[in-house]
Amino acid sequence: MIEESLWKRLSWYDIRLYLFLVICADEEKGKGRLSIEVLKKCLGDKFSWQQLEKAAHNLEKFHLGKINISSSASEIEFEFLAGD
Repeated sequence: MIEESLWKRLSWYDIRLYLFLVICADEEKGKGRLSIEVLKKCLGDKFSWQQLEKAAHNLEKFHLGKINISSSASEIEFEFLAGD
C-alpha cells in the first residue's frame, strides 16, 4: 500500500504515468512494455519527453517502479518495485 504522504510528493505527471502503467502492466509479472506513440496518445500532447524522464526518475526514487527508455526512444519497458 502506498503511503498517503507519498502521493503529496508526486507531481500530477508522476501520478498519471504511474496509474497508466498499472493499467497496462502484466498482472502476474508486474511488468510491461509500451511504445512512445501509445504513451503520447493516452497521456496527451502536454506530457513531454522531459516530463516522462522526470516522472520515471521520481517513480524509481520513491520505489514505485523502474522505467527503461529505449535508446532509440521508441518504447519504454517498466516494472513495479516490491514494497518493503
